[in-house]
Amino acid sequence: MKQNILSDFVAIKKTILSIAVPCGLMLLSACSGDNLDAEIISTDLLSAGTVVDVSGDASTDNTISVDANCTWRVISDVAWIKIVKPNAGLGSGSQNLTFDVEASTLSTSRTGHLTITTSGDVQRIVTVTQRAGNIRLQASPGSLYESYTGGDLILEVSSNSQWTATSSVPWLTINSQQSVTMEGDQSLAIHLNTNNNPEGMGGTITITDVDHKIDPVTINVEIGGRTPNLVVTPANDVEAMGGVSTFSVESNFTWTASIDELQPASTTQWAVFANNEPIIGGNANSGGQQVTVEINPNPTLTERTVRIVVRTTSDMGSNNKTSQLTIRQAAATLPVVYTPSTTSVGMNEATLAFVTTSTTFPVSECGILYSTDESVVMSGVRVAGELNGQDAVTTLSNLQSGTNYYACAYSLNAVGTMVYSNVISFRTRLTPGRDGNPVP
Repeated sequence: MKQNILSDFVAIKKTILSIAVPCGLMLLSACSGDNLDAEIISTDLLSAGTVVDVSGDASTDNTISVDANCTWRVISDVAWIKIVKPNAGLGSGSQNLTFDVEASTLSTSRTGHLTITTSGDVQRIVTVTQRAGNIRLQASPGSLYESYTGGDLILEVSSNSQWTATSSVPWLTINSQQSVTMEGDQSLAIHLNTNNNPEGMGGTITITDVDHKIDPVTINVEIGGRTPNLVVTPANDVEAMGGVSTFSVESNFTWTASIDELQPASTTQWAVFANNEPIIGGNANSGGQQVTVEINPNPTLTERTVRIVVRTTSDMGSNNKTSQLTIRQAAATLPVVYTPSTTSVGMNEATLAFVTTSTTFPVSECGILYSTDESVVMSGVRVAGELNGQDAVTTLSNLQSGTNYYACAYSLNAVGTMVYSNVISFRTRLTPGRDGNPVP
């Protein structure tokens, strides 16, 4: 019998686990190809046993040494752990206990137990934990960036197994270390040191499943240099009807974009950033960031432009970069209205027909303006007509008989611009049914 070997619970990481067991007690030790951590257990802690951690793959010849001076038996409480030796699970004295583990197809870990019982009913329980067989390993975001000042970022890892995250460069740490081993879903604290070099630098974080059952995940990490760069793509021009114009900004520094000038000058802010933001603040980013400018319809017959200035902003002062771009908006084109003609003239009314077509903006109203004074026709009486496609008809009523009238057609577009046709004249009849009235 082995006496006075252990009196207290002591945990030692090694591949052999031993306990002196007099008369019906036994010694357990764990060793396998998985480099198991071993644990010494005192004889008075019977329920505390060895923990065996295996991969999700099938494994054979997992071994636990049993040191006893009596007979004992071992049983498994799960079907996926198969006892190979001793035969039928019946052992005697000191010998190795060998078991196989079936491959797992689960996406979570599973646990089984080997219970070793001596002839004196002293028990030791060995816990076997098998990692997931269907491994999941993801990380978000897929890339990380900071300006030259560096800083702290968060990397979310989603997994159902054990994994190791390793930095490829010394200026990049993970939880304040170059490498960490963790399990399951975790948030990693990523730190980038300040970059004192003129140019940017790059590194990677590689996340590897401990069992190498799935391809590693690589996160590209960049830190900007102390020399600002600024690349602004040209913006697209906009039609008179209005719309959106976009451009992109690429910089390794924080930047702002602002509307610098409207030409011709206007008290109306007809060009604004999306969401009505007067200033767009961009984060330092090595990739392009798109900016959208909303342009109102142009009701004038003159092309107009908006000038935008993009500037990097940092404590580098005079080293900051500036870039300008111009968005052009086409001038409006007016509707076309043709000279009207009379289709019928009576004593007190007349019907006139004409054609009008829209160009930039649709026609919102059309009709006839008339007066007995040719010099004031365009400010005379206004009568709206009926528009059917491009054809319009207007009836003038309450006219004086035997009177000369002057008239022109008008067309009003959707933004309130009115155009006029040539002026015609006609004379109302003196009496009903007479044909002597001139009808131009």
